[in-house]
Amino acid sequence: MSRKGISLPIEMIIIIAIAVLVLIVLVAFFVGGFGSGGSSINHQQAFGQGCSRLKFTFDCSPSVNTGD
Repeated sequence: MSRKGISLPIEMIIIIAIAVLVLIVLVAFFVGGFGSGGSSINHQQAFGQGCSRLKFTFDCSPSVNTGD
């Protein structure tokens, strides 16, 4: 008994299910359903972190401030 006639609809249903799943993942990605991907930081926090890193790296050297 050959089942060639039923294989086409089953394959088509599987392809449609995969396509719908991919579309849902793409929509969720563009809408932001996966989260921000990182921590948020405001300008004051960024400035404070930059200043402390500069102080630590150059040990408050005056040549950094004058550009010499």
